[in-house]
Amino acid sequence: MAERANLEPSLRDLVVLQATVQPSCIIHSENTLVNSNFELNPKVIRSLPKFFGNHEDDPHMHIKEFFEVCSFMKIEVMNDEEIRMRLFPFSLKDSAKAWFDSLPPNSITTWATLTSRFLQKFFPAQRTRKIGIEIVEIQQLDGEPFHEYWERYKKLLNSCPNHNIPEWLLMHCFYKGLLDLDRTIVDATSGGSLMNKTVEQARETFENVSNNSLHKYCGDSRRKIRKEIMEIQQLDGEPFHEYWERYKKLLNSDLDHSIPKWLLMQCFYEGLLYSDRMMVDATSEGSFTDKTPKQAREKFENVSNNSLHKYCVDSKRKIKKEILEIQQLDGEPFHEYWERYKKLLNSYPDHNIPEWHLMHTFYEGLLYSDRMMVNATSGGSLMDKTPKQARETFENVSNNSLHKYCVDSKRKIKKEILEIQQLDGEPFHEYWERYKKLLNSYPDHNIPEWHLMHTFYEGLLYSDRMMVNATSGGSLMDETPKQARETFEKFSNNSLQFNYRRPPPKKSGVYEVSTSSHLEAQITNLTNLVKQMMQVSSNVCAICTTPSHVNEACPQGAEQQSFNDFMMEQAYVVGPYQNNQRTISDGATTRMFNRG
Repeated sequence: MAERANLEPSLRDLVVLQATVQPSCIIHSENTLVNSNFELNPKVIRSLPKFFGNHEDDPHMHIKEFFEVCSFMKIEVMNDEEIRMRLFPFSLKDSAKAWFDSLPPNSITTWATLTSRFLQKFFPAQRTRKIGIEIVEIQQLDGEPFHEYWERYKKLLNSCPNHNIPEWLLMHCFYKGLLDLDRTIVDATSGGSLMNKTVEQARETFENVSNNSLHKYCGDSRRKIRKEIMEIQQLDGEPFHEYWERYKKLLNSDLDHSIPKWLLMQCFYEGLLYSDRMMVDATSEGSFTDKTPKQAREKFENVSNNSLHKYCVDSKRKIKKEILEIQQLDGEPFHEYWERYKKLLNSYPDHNIPEWHLMHTFYEGLLYSDRMMVNATSGGSLMDKTPKQARETFENVSNNSLHKYCVDSKRKIKKEILEIQQLDGEPFHEYWERYKKLLNSYPDHNIPEWHLMHTFYEGLLYSDRMMVNATSGGSLMDETPKQARETFEKFSNNSLQFNYRRPPPKKSGVYEVSTSSHLEAQITNLTNLVKQMMQVSSNVCAICTTPSHVNEACPQGAEQQSFNDFMMEQAYVVGPYQNNQRTISDGATTRMFNRG
């Protein structure tokens, strides 16, 4: 029993997070694995370009810079491809590194495969199409100098090397996007019209005009800096030393400003706030205008040092006040409150506050529940402990709080894993990446692989679930967990590359239909025509079909009415009619004869 107890892990071992290392997705060559007697210099790793996976990061430029750094590295037991595959993971950070760690183990064998997977993830097909549209529809912004527009266009081209747009079309699109003034300058530089130039001559023309624009822009910038120097002003609430440093930084930005030193000191003095100007005059032993430029600069340096010293003293006083008035925030765990207090103490080591006062201040700032827990841990009351024992108590309670916080966090993450749901309108690849990121945040979840795949499948929207089943040849439930993961990976790549989702349809009421301005105009015209026809038909006689009179005034209508009355009289002789039907009676009194 004792041996079994030693072999079986305790409850603490099962609960506490254990460090695990997932196998790498890269399979290295056997030559380097056998002859692995080499060492990478940390300076080499620090010199690598970094890619964070943000939307504004350029994956093509990262690979190019990575190639340039690796080209200077030579290791006897490795070829160039193996060196790149060894170093590439060290160039990834944040979301890019998380993506690399989520790749299936031992799934990459060549550098071409690695770069292909990298570009598929961070430079999908829809991004290529988007940049291609931006290249063709490039436009110079209002107020944008020519050289900045040209550099922006070249940067856009470099961000997508495989745009497959002909060179002549690139030059034509850039030319069409120019503002009228710059287009006129380009035509004048070309000797009449740029359209008479070849593609190479057009590029040279753009380069020449860009250089001239940059030269003019630099002259305008220097003129602007000179104006800022002459019109410098101290901001409201700005300390003297910050104003003085800002002025010196402005002077260093254009060393060839050719402004006399006495005028520089005069401009700085005139820009001071009233209180600081009075302080400068009070410390100048007379009038400031009687000082030489050198003496004025020395005076500004002295006042700046005094301002900085006062600022530091005020900052220390503020930190000391925060130390003595520390309070635990509502909902703040004990360990976070303790770490925040220690960080505050480290920010001002020379606070000269006694240790007992520090411990008492921290204890008084505790919430009621944590204060009771500290007292229970102390065996009654913390006030009976020495300052050293109080600090040890705080450390123990902080460790217990951190352990409980980690357990609760792990339980929360595990619950999120098992209750994962695809959001409305969320593409499949984003849902899959979100799930893998959630799994990487808690590697020791101890959930079987089949359960993970089934949970992800159950959380899919109906349309994506049907597509996954179709991709699986009928139903995903007939596949193994490994096959299910491969199916999700393939489907995610397709979703990322082609972005098959369309925007959700607009919800409308029962009697709401989508209309267009063209259709509404046609309906309006048709309605007007119908109204005109009805108005005309109401003025036409239905008997003789002439528009000169109405039905009641028609002469043919009067003759027809007389004829109808005559026929009714003759019919009555034969027999009376009721409701246009003749009635026949057997009585003799009903028979009438013509006596004449």
